[in-house]
Amino acid sequence: MINELNLRRNKITNKGAYAIADLIVNHDKEITKLDITRNKITDDGAKIILIALKKLVRIRDLQIQYGNHLSPQTAIDLYLEVRANENIQRNFTEA
Repeated sequence: MINELNLRRNKITNKGAYAIADLIVNHDKEITKLDITRNKITDDGAKIILIALKKLVRIRDLQIQYGNHLSPQTAIDLYLEVRANENIQRNFTEA
């Protein structure tokens, strides 16, 4: 199991973003921190990761915006989903 995954500065493209989304949804449900800054991911790849985040609520720290080519709206959508996941986890552990 992977808890933290640092793939910063690896020239990851949208194809790699699809693979990351597949990993976090289908193969390792324990990831809580993901750093994919300074790659070559665009909105298309980021949106696939957003879909994965909606299926996996464990990620509480996502670093993606810096160094990738994301629109402001996609960055906001990702941020809001991570915050929602963080709140779900907090409420789950407090219950």
